[in-house]
Amino acid sequence: MSYTVVPQRSGANTVSSSDWNTYVRDNMAYLYQGRPRSQIFREGSSNYTTSSTSFVAVDSTNLRITQTINSGIYKVEAWGVVQHSDTASGAGTELGGRISLDFLLDGTTRLGGTNGLLSILQSNNGSAMHAFHISGIFTGVTVGSRTIALAWRTSGATAKMFNNAYVIGLIGHEIG
Repeated sequence: MSYTVVPQRSGANTVSSSDWNTYVRDNMAYLYQGRPRSQIFREGSSNYTTSSTSFVAVDSTNLRITQTINSGIYKVEAWGVVQHSDTASGAGTELGGRISLDFLLDGTTRLGGTNGLLSILQSNNGSAMHAFHISGIFTGVTVGSRTIALAWRTSGATAKMFNNAYVIGLIGHEIG
């Protein structure tokens, strides 16, 4: 189901039952109950790891939403548990590895700044686990089929996202 742009009426035009159903009934149903939404809850048998210092998709197959967006505004959320193996990089209070999390729209457009929407510093002995929850809103999205993926990067060494006995969630829905 999608929203149909209502044509401009003038004067004493009669609205046909077909127009009424298309522009009133169907549009109301879309606005109040039919907006595109997706959800993924992934609990696999192995954890994800990366050593990439540039943002990459955590899993471009299983943690990716493909959605037809009509309004140009899409909200997305994700959560999970991460850990960084590096405790030796950095200096002073920045001692330890950093995991940055973000979303990718169509593989290139990110929501966050230089360090994504969330940056987690591993200042422990490399064994601390960190739960995360991020959310953001893509605006000005060109109408059509789009893909949104959970993305991450590391400051060096290895970042891990737990998926063996831990759930990674990804939810998206059109708003606006």
